[in-house]
Amino acid sequence: MEFYELKSLKPIFALMLSAFLVVAQEPPEASVPAPPATKSEAEAEAKKPRALKNSIAVILAGAAAGSAMGAGISKDKAKGAIFGAIAGGIAAVVFDRVTKDDPPGKI
Repeated sequence: MEFYELKSLKPIFALMLSAFLVVAQEPPEASVPAPPATKSEAEAEAKKPRALKNSIAVILAGAAAGSAMGAGISKDKAKGAIFGAIAGGIAAVVFDRVTKDDPPGKI
């Protein structure tokens, strides 16, 4: 493996690291919230849209996965990584928007 190929993989590793750091920085829950009093409050809480940092983590993870697959499949590693990241990012945006209102655990 030549030096320029390792140099072209640095953005991929930076994307993966940033996605990991965004997810890993969530503070622990200090207290358990009281259960909602009515059914409408329970439905409103279950219908909360996905937080922005979780959406960013989903999109970055999709771009990083697409980049890794594109670099692995293509003969020109850098070009394959770029096109893979674009395709993975677009797919992740579509997935994020389709599942934005679903409660956690249901996909």
